[in-house]
Amino acid sequence: MGLQISTRKFGAVTILDLRGRIIVGPAADSFKAELRRLAERLPSDVIVNLSETTQIDSSGVGALVQGYVTRDLLFVRVRPPAVYLMLSDTGSHTWNFVSPGFEST
Repeated sequence: MGLQISTRKFGAVTILDLRGRIIVGPAADSFKAELRRLAERLPSDVIVNLSETTQIDSSGVGALVQGYVTRDLLFVRVRPPAVYLMLSDTGSHTWNFVSPGFEST
């Protein structure tokens, strides 16, 4: 399964819902491009919803780090334990994680 990206708004917050694998190649490239596109728009908080992400490799983590640096503030929602462990191993545990119970309409 490739990566599916959908964007939705919740007030002033932009939510990126990611489903599938964020791995080297087109998946990571499209994720980076979407974060870059958001960075060029008016400032808003961003939640990256990784709850439906099944795998993330160093390219995906690199895209998250780049987005964190570029956006200045990045919220990440993580549910799959393997994805959380991968992110926590990189020191990204200092980021703002949204609890799995976060829900929006």
